[in-house]
Amino acid sequence: MFGINNSSAIFSEKQKFDQWWIWLIFIGTNSILLFGAYQQLILGESFGDKPMSDTGLILSLILSLGITLLFVMLSLETVITKQSISFNFKPFSRNNILLKNIDSVKLVNYGFVGSGIRMGTKYGTIYKIKGQTGLAIVLKNGKKYCLGTQKEDEMLAALKQIVPILKS
Repeated sequence: MFGINNSSAIFSEKQKFDQWWIWLIFIGTNSILLFGAYQQLILGESFGDKPMSDTGLILSLILSLGITLLFVMLSLETVITKQSISFNFKPFSRNNILLKNIDSVKLVNYGFVGSGIRMGTKYGTIYKIKGQTGLAIVLKNGKKYCLGTQKEDEMLAALKQIVPILKS
């Protein structure tokens, strides 16, 4: 995972947007726009009662396909080693936090905050794909992060291994 030797990982997790309903929306929207573009641009027949301009239809299709591609690329990777906690919220944010710079860590239920990156919460910046549980990290400089997880028990076992390192 992103530059870390997996053999040194005591915890690793990769989350992606795999909720069926999200992909149903993308497939439906893209299918309608593709059909509309085919009908209007290739067949020369207006798409709908009040058709969009050809330029508007093309731009809408490009935007829809771009957002779909973004969701294909989005993922949250978290790796805990005995030296650091690393996360990569592709393609937006990446961080490797050395344990010596961490003041505290704990698993928290942060409630529903939506998916993606949420700033300005009581847990600092939250990075999540789904769920309501995350690893709250407070750095010695006061910065806070919270990394969503679907593997609470495995993460808790990893935290038990690094907490003695944090306290030394």
